[in-house]
Amino acid sequence: AGYFFYPNLFSSAVKAEPEKSIAVLPFINMTNDPSQEYFGDGLSEELLDLLTRQQSMRVIGRTSSFAFKGKNEDLRVIGEKLGVSYLLEGSVRKSGNRLRITAQLIQSTDGSHLWSQTYDREDKDIFGIYDEIAAAIVEKLNIALTPQGIVQAKKSKPEVYELILQVKYLQSRQEPGMNDKVKALLENALSLDSTDARVWAGLSRVYRNKVWQSDSLQKENSEKSLYMAEKAVMLDDASAEAHFELAEILRVRWVWQRALKETEKALQLNPDVGSTRIYLTLGQMQKQLKFDLETMERDPAGGNRWRNLGLTHLYMGNFTEARKCFEKVLLISPTYEGIRDYMGDILVKEGRYREAIEEYNKADIDEGGLAIAYALLGDSKKSAEHLAKLPLNRLYFRLARIYAMTGETDKAFAALDSAYARRSPNFVFFKTAPLLTNLRKDPRYTAFLKKLNLPE
Repeated sequence: AGYFFYPNLFSSAVKAEPEKSIAVLPFINMTNDPSQEYFGDGLSEELLDLLTRQQSMRVIGRTSSFAFKGKNEDLRVIGEKLGVSYLLEGSVRKSGNRLRITAQLIQSTDGSHLWSQTYDREDKDIFGIYDEIAAAIVEKLNIALTPQGIVQAKKSKPEVYELILQVKYLQSRQEPGMNDKVKALLENALSLDSTDARVWAGLSRVYRNKVWQSDSLQKENSEKSLYMAEKAVMLDDASAEAHFELAEILRVRWVWQRALKETEKALQLNPDVGSTRIYLTLGQMQKQLKFDLETMERDPAGGNRWRNLGLTHLYMGNFTEARKCFEKVLLISPTYEGIRDYMGDILVKEGRYREAIEEYNKADIDEGGLAIAYALLGDSKKSAEHLAKLPLNRLYFRLARIYAMTGETDKAFAALDSAYARRSPNFVFFKTAPLLTNLRKDPRYTAFLKKLNLPE
């Protein structure tokens, strides 16, 4: 009741235990085969996604619920820590195309069972099981349904759905080479069914990730991502994932207003479909802050939620708050990619260049950040050495940041011109980038905003 504190993580309180609040715990894999782990995790995620669509219910996000996986904690304690009144738990056993799924709805205050059911079905009936579980929860919690009732994504073929669950499992683990493994699974799924919107949306994400990683194939990857996202929306206009992927590739392609429209459509369909930065891109910082706070409250143990909130504070110039958020990310995952870079950027803005270098050198080395810090220390040789290691699609935007910080304004705008000619995806950060603030009083900055069709 009242507030909860996630152990060793929160220094701030989060409102807890509204009457209609639930966490979906990871379903236990009863197959005794570790390679089948993805199925129980995926089942839990699908149910979480389905329940999130019922907007009269507060549903805790995946990362926070999954923080208890493999831990034999009392359900009442879990409910208190997550700040929810109800928990959904269960198990899954898979043998060939046969499934045995057990689901239980628990009242967290006293650990009592409100409802339980065992389903012995074939895997082709999986979506029917989801609908039955969701309907039972809605009935037991006496929840008013949204006008369209329990909204389920279009059903996939069983063999395709199995691949989609494997994709979700890989994406949640964020291991090296994940993008290529996901691509292979989705291409296999596409060969089995070319009409599945989720497969097309997933492939759009794969190629959007590649846009950020490559230079020589950037244009090709961007066009593939756009085509695949539009295909997904055409196949299933009610898919939040499809609209979100379309929004994100439009943002990378600088089609801001359409990206905003697609983002808001996706969030209307499912408020937890993904973490958008479109409001930050457009300079609508209070909207971005509100969005980040709301999503973080639903998933308080999610490192990406704290990262996004920290980024918003960083771009708003709230360095103390940003640092607190990034420190919480490092508590969750000490090697979380990019966090040391952001910590370094804060130190650069504070004029603490040597400390920034120490941060940039931790975990994943930020060549662009090191180039800036050394340039500000007057060591142009070391700065150039680090710049030489950057891919071209990031080089010129990074150069602009260096020249903006060193006061070489003409060179900064020349670098921005080069980045613009290469359609750098980094322009999604142009309007609010903390290391470009020194350029804002120059009339060429306003001209650049117009050229990019960004609001002044």
